[in-house]
Amino acid sequence: MKALTAEDIRALLMAEGAVKVGFAPVERFAGAPIGHRPEDFLPTAKSVIAWAVRVPKGVVDYDRYLSRAEDFPQDIRLEILHNNVYGRLGYSTLNMMLDQMTIRLLWELERSGCRAVGFPATYNEYHGSQSEIKRSGYRAPFSHRHAAVAAGLGEFGLNNILVTEEYGPWVRLSSLITDLELPASPLVDEPICLRDGCRLCLEGCVAIEIVEEDLDQVFLQTPSRTDSRKCREEPGCQTRGSCLRACPLG
Repeated sequence: MKALTAEDIRALLMAEGAVKVGFAPVERFAGAPIGHRPEDFLPTAKSVIAWAVRVPKGVVDYDRYLSRAEDFPQDIRLEILHNNVYGRLGYSTLNMMLDQMTIRLLWELERSGCRAVGFPATYNEYHGSQSEIKRSGYRAPFSHRHAAVAAGLGEFGLNNILVTEEYGPWVRLSSLITDLELPASPLVDEPICLRDGCRLCLEGCVAIEIVEEDLDQVFLQTPSRTDSRKCREEPGCQTRGSCLRACPLG
C-alpha cells in the first residue's frame, strides 16, 4: 500500500470531525524534557501530527441554562450543569472522540507500512489515581498542547491553554508521532491571545492562581500567567472551563 500523504491524513481526520490539522517535524521538539520527546517514544520518528476538534457553542454557554427554572435548586445549578453538560459534552465525550480518531489514524498509518505512537486525549481521565497524579506533579507522556503549537494550530494564551485564530480556546486536542516524513505546517507568527491587554481568563480563573512572571513550564516560550500545579489541585478547575468562557476569542 502506498504511503499516506499529508492531504490523505488531513482528509481522514477532518472526515472524523477535526477542524484543524497540522504537521511538525521532530526538530521542533528539541527543547522538550528528556523522556518526552518524539524520539523517546519512536526512535525513527520524523513527524508529529496534531489536530483539534471544536467544543460546540451550545456547550460553552452552560452557565446560563436553568437560571429561571423555579423547580431547580439554584445553589447546585452550576455544579449539575458543569457535570452533565460541559463536563460530558465539552470534555469527556470529545476526549473519547479524539481517542477514536487516534486509533483510526494509527491503523491507517500502520496499514501503509509506517510506524506510529499515539496517546489518550487526557492521559489520567480513564485510568490511574487522580490523587496520586496531583501529588506527584506528573507530566503527560506527550503534550498535545505543545504538539499543537509546534504544528501551527495556535499559540499559548495567558492561562496556559491553546488559543486558535478561528475558535479561540474552544478546542480539544490530540496528536501522534510517526516515522512518516510530512511537510511542516507554518507556525503562528502573529499573536492571537490579547495577553495583558485583556486578562479576562485570569480574572475568570476559579483557582485564582496567577503568577506575574512568564512560566515556560515545558519547553516553548509561552506568555502563561497561571500556576498549572494549582490548577491541577483545585477540584474541577481543569474541566470547568471558567477561564475559557471568559475569553473573548472564538
